[in-house]
Amino acid sequence: MVQPPESSQTVPGRGVIASCADKRIVAGTMALMEMEKIAIPSSANTTVPDGCTAIYLAVNEQYLGMIALSDTIRPDAKEAIAQLNQMGIETVMITGDNAGAANLIARQAGISSVRAQVLPQDKHSAVEEFKNNGKIVAMVGDGINDAPALAGANVGIALSSGTDVAAESSGIILMREDLHAVVDSLKLSRKTMQIIRQNLFWAFIYNLIGIPIAAGLLVLFGGPAFSPVFGGAAMAFSSVSVVSNSLRLTRYNPNK
Repeated sequence: MVQPPESSQTVPGRGVIASCADKRIVAGTMALMEMEKIAIPSSANTTVPDGCTAIYLAVNEQYLGMIALSDTIRPDAKEAIAQLNQMGIETVMITGDNAGAANLIARQAGISSVRAQVLPQDKHSAVEEFKNNGKIVAMVGDGINDAPALAGANVGIALSSGTDVAAESSGIILMREDLHAVVDSLKLSRKTMQIIRQNLFWAFIYNLIGIPIAAGLLVLFGGPAFSPVFGGAAMAFSSVSVVSNSLRLTRYNPNK
């Protein structure tokens, strides 16, 4: 039977420290080992296999060994990333994993660029850097460490299976456990902006023509004078046309 820890502490981006049965357990990155002043014997095998992230273990300040972990990409990740690239969207992975593991996953998924070994607070700094360079940033995440970056992005997108903190920091919560939903949400946002621009354009044209006529412009050239009732009806028609055009979004299917 596994005994639960008496106390535990998360060190963001580095690992965890826990106490259990009078033993102090440290598990995390090499940086955490150095921070806790835990010496690793020169005879220890600390070679990390390609594409893996190393978790170092120590109990009562005595180094025990290393566990090599590797990630597998979600089945839908490669296709979703390919669709984002086809839309002209630059994809960037920001992760706390080591560069070797991050680059391997990025190559498998088709991600454009990688920023590895990034601490949680530095994820937010990376988002701010992209924004300062004139980029419109959409951040996708699901963990506590992602919350500051999600809040700082132009659009924060959280997965419904993620933490409450991530969800509260986001503007969009994806209810489907499918990365294609990220693509669909961006397509829907582009379609929404297209509809908004259409409405603004036709409203401008309509008023550019309609207001002078309602003011009696045609009368100056011998034409008819329109009553206020006609002007009110014309304005109502303008509003109905804008609403009708906007309702097209309810029938929009991003997969077509």
